[in-house]
Amino acid sequence: ICADCGSTMVLHRARTMKPTQNNFTCRTYKKAGSEVCTAHYIRECVLDEIVLEDIRRVTAMARDHTQEFAAYICDRQSAELRREIRRQELELSGMKKREAELEAIFKRLYEDSVLGRITTEQFQTLSASYVAEQEQLKTERKAVSREQREAEKQRQFELKQQKRKEKHRGR
Repeated sequence: ICADCGSTMVLHRARTMKPTQNNFTCRTYKKAGSEVCTAHYIRECVLDEIVLEDIRRVTAMARDHTQEFAAYICDRQSAELRREIRRQELELSGMKKREAELEAIFKRLYEDSVLGRITTEQFQTLSASYVAEQEQLKTERKAVSREQREAEKQRQFELKQQKRKEKHRGR
């Protein structure tokens, strides 16, 4: 990402260039020119070295401090699980809200049909689409609920593992 404008960097390669000349250039500069951003770049080989050095640093830390690294990874996974569970809760909440809305719409639609405000054909067409949406929501809600239960089981398992480790350390 460009440090000046926040745009993505794009890879620039050409057959006439040596592999060591491949580079990433600011997308904004490439499209809009120097009025918007500056002409900066980073060579692909330099970026490869930076990434490789970072991988070496992390693996060395994992080798030298196994317990701390494992705890760090567990914490990260646990945080990701909590975020996923929260996302699923919000999704389920939205689905339940839409189901309630559809139920209210269906009742009003039925009343309009009974009172003669809409024709039978209109009622059948509209109700069919609402029923199909309700069925789709029901199916999706079951799938999200299942995913949420699995994520919660995983989180509970990780909590038990963490407690066991802490209990083991206390001895």
